[in-house]
Order: sequence, then C-alpha cells, then structure tokens
Amino acid sequence: MEFFERLYRGFEAEHYVAGKLFSVGYEAFKLPADFGFDLMVTNQKEQSMGPRQKGRLLEPPFAVQVKSRSLRSSDFQTAASGRDEARVSVSIKKESLDLLVGTKRNFLVVVLFVDGDARRFEDRAIHFWFGSDHINALLERGYFLPNQADRRVRNLRCSLRMLPMLSVRDLLDSLVSQNHLTQEGKGILASELPERVPRNWNASEYVALAREARNASDELVWRSVPHELCDFRNMGFDIGLGHLD
Repeated sequence: MEFFERLYRGFEAEHYVAGKLFSVGYEAFKLPADFGFDLMVTNQKEQSMGPRQKGRLLEPPFAVQVKSRSLRSSDFQTAASGRDEARVSVSIKKESLDLLVGTKRNFLVVVLFVDGDARRFEDRAIHFWFGSDHINALLERGYFLPNQADRRVRNLRCSLRMLPMLSVRDLLDSLVSQNHLTQEGKGILASELPERVPRNWNASEYVALAREARNASDELVWRSVPHELCDFRNMGFDIGLGHLD
C-alpha cells in the first residue's frame, strides 16, 4: 500500500503543478511515458493570441520533472525563532540530475504538501522551481547532498518555515505584570483568542535549503529560496538564486 500511496501522491503533485501552470497562462501536458520528465509545458495561447511576454530569456517548450514530499502538522517543531519548522529530504537520482542540466529548457519543481489539522494548519501545498542553470549552480555549491545509503542518489534537504508566532498566554501575562490588564480581563481574552498569534506581520514564510559548511564543521548551512522561484510566472526569466550562495 505504501508504494501506491507514493505513486498517487506523485500523480497529485504533477496535476497540481499542471493546474498552477495553466493558471498563469501556460499549457501543461502529462507525458505518456517516463523519459525522466513528467510534464511538457507550452505557451501556445501566447503564441497564437498574445500578448507575448517581454524579457523572458527562455521560451517554451519546457520539460518539467516534479518531485514531492508530504508533511503532517505533527512534523513541525517550534524553533528558537518562534517559527514552526519541518524538515524533509527530497531524493533525486544522479541520472535525473544529469538530464536536468543537459538542456537549458529543463526544470525541476518541488512540491511540499502539508496535511494539516484544524488546530494548527490547513491543508496546503508549497512549491518552488529551479531551471537547468540553477541546478548546475546548486550542484557546485553543495546543495545536492550525497545519500549515504545509495551513491546513485542525491538529497535536497528542505526546511519549511512558517510565520514566527507568539504565545497569547505569555503576552497576556506580560500585560498583567505591567498593570495594563486585570486578571479578569486576561481570563476573558484568553477564552476568546487563539493559543498563538503571529509575532511580526511583516515576516514571511519561506523554504530553506541545506548545504554542507565550507569549513571542517559537520553542520549544515541553511539558506532561503527566493520567493521569485515560488512563482511559475517567472519560469524562463532571469531569476537569481539570492541567498542560496
């Protein structure tokens, strides 16, 4: 049963990506056989009817390989920053990486599904993409980590980091200690407010990737994926890797 669960979740990810691509004006088609890629992406509507996108360096067709992983709300732990964080590893065969870097019109899309519960998260999906040049650079910078159990496989270590949160109880206790709130008021507010609220509304959620440290340390260095690489409208444009140095 585990095999079929993975298989069907993979189909879900491919259709999810296809739907997102249609929503930004591309056409996406599932390939009938496994040639190392899952979707072929075109822009025939744009070619036939316009308007043509200005500034795009690479024109479709794009060949897209989709990788997905699932997370449960129980997989999240609260980090020192106050963010709920979950880590997952995406495995990619070396031969697949060779295909991805073989032609500039090849893309990798990673989809992270969060199977939520009513107390913490809604069900949601997070995605990001890399072009062939991005993957080449990430390989050189050590983001595709060796798999100790199988030398034919590389691992892309991902960390999904949610908004930093603040305990409402701690906040109310602080207000009471400063005489800004009575115990009675605290009880009323505690019964009406959620357990936690965002600490900083200007903060954002993001995905970070891990690479090996460049010194002798065994620790991993985590860097955020630019938000531009979470938007399919930017495929084919000159988007840098930002903090993924």
